Amino acid sequence: MSPSRPLYERWPYPEIPLSASIPRPQLWQLHLDWMRSEAGVGPGPTRPRVWVAGCGTWQAYPIARANSAAEVLATDVSEASLRLTRRRLSAQGVDNVRVAYGDLDDAYSLPDGPFDWIECFGVLMNLADPAATLRGFAERLAPGGLVRLMVYPWFGRRRVFQVARIAALLGLGYADERHPGWLAALMTSLPEHHPLRFTFEDYADSANPAGIVDGFLHMSGVAFSAHELYAMVDAAGLELAFAVHRPWGDPWVMGPKLDLDWDPWAVLYWLDLWQELKSNFIVVLRRKGEGTVTAAPRLHPLLNPDLPMNWADSLRLLGGRAVGLSLQDRQSESGRLSMTRSGYEALVTRSREGRLVAGEPLVLFGERPCRRPARGFAFPGEAEWRRPRLYQGRVVPHPAWEHQLRVCTFHEAAGLSRPVDSLASWEPHANPLEDDETPYGFSPLRTLQNHRDRVDRWLGAALPEAEWRDIRLPHEAAAFQEVRRWVNAVAPELAGPSTEAAKRELWALTFGYRQFVLDTAAPPA
Repeated sequence: MSPSRPLYERWPYPEIPLSASIPRPQLWQLHLDWMRSEAGVGPGPTRPRVWVAGCGTWQAYPIARANSAAEVLATDVSEASLRLTRRRLSAQGVDNVRVAYGDLDDAYSLPDGPFDWIECFGVLMNLADPAATLRGFAERLAPGGLVRLMVYPWFGRRRVFQVARIAALLGLGYADERHPGWLAALMTSLPEHHPLRFTFEDYADSANPAGIVDGFLHMSGVAFSAHELYAMVDAAGLELAFAVHRPWGDPWVMGPKLDLDWDPWAVLYWLDLWQELKSNFIVVLRRKGEGTVTAAPRLHPLLNPDLPMNWADSLRLLGGRAVGLSLQDRQSESGRLSMTRSGYEALVTRSREGRLVAGEPLVLFGERPCRRPARGFAFPGEAEWRRPRLYQGRVVPHPAWEHQLRVCTFHEAAGLSRPVDSLASWEPHANPLEDDETPYGFSPLRTLQNHRDRVDRWLGAALPEAEWRDIRLPHEAAAFQEVRRWVNAVAPELAGPSTEAAKRELWALTFGYRQFVLDTAAPPA
């Protein structure tokens, strides 16, 4: 049984009202034709088979709504989530989905293929053997079939995992219904510009208890680097077709901008390392060697008023022809795809006359722009290179910041060609998360700007490593008391950490987090 099943039985996720709905045109990037066009695998069958693997309470609805001609199978390990999915689909009148129990950690629980699309959004990192599950997906793909994954990025998820570490040190978990509220109260009582308070408040799911449990009280705490994700994808016989990222997180866009003559997986690693993704990894995979099929251009089926659709969707497209279109766009700079009334009307006219041009907005297939193949790169020392470290000394990098220093040495450690001067090359394209009032350095760019001399010294020094039990903090008793007052103000029932090592770590993540350096002197002999 999946280890996460009890959590999701207790807290079905995501917590979205059953009445929530999305107009079909807004789901245009969840239509299989659009994904197949972007992936270069050609048009699919008229009645595709889709498997939503780990559907939770929501994911089956938008996929089935966007692909009304598809046969959709939605599985999950949580019966509570499946009950809510059934109720949602019934309330929304969606009737092309079969809902069934399925444990992705149990090979015998996987359904028979083949599938034209396997959707696994935010699930793979919760599994006991994600590589084996990904191989199972590949075995169940039809020719030209696609796998869409969302997984957490290792560097971009650091702050979230630090909040989760605070919860673990305090003994907070999913089994007690009070704990999500206690964590919310604790994090929002930290100083206004504390980066972990910002992380918690900026995290969309922190608005409800189920989201807090999924984000911060989960027992998994797993994220993948781009290289780890590549290794799993490659071993499964799959390859990266494209990423559903904004331009600043798209390796095919940013590689040339940064003058990085690297494989797209390596560029994706670089973007995560610099904290520039500002999202999770969302990638679409195809079988190796597929992706060279072309077909005549066609207008996106959800935006083509000449195709059969229900009256509500027809009215929306009539509105588009009257005032223009405004659609959410997960790959554009602005996040919107806008088209004037005349532009949309002209597009419909060209569709009727067979004069569509590939590459236009909402035009699928045709000759697509060629992307550099993503074959991956070797990084045999990655596990050691990114291992979190605590150092001992009077002036040492704070362990919560330490991973940011490695941006200067990534290309060397990974054995990539054409090293670059990291700061000078990156600065024109960077968009730091912090503002001028937040000197903590959410992103490596600001950290290096503010502390470059110190960082250079640390990178060239052999600092002694330590464990939390091996060090002492200055004014340690006062530090422990500061944390105790903070906890008591919200939840006096919480006992807090039982060991001094845990207390030191908790203080460093909360009130010691204000310092870029940490005094971790050895205790007196």
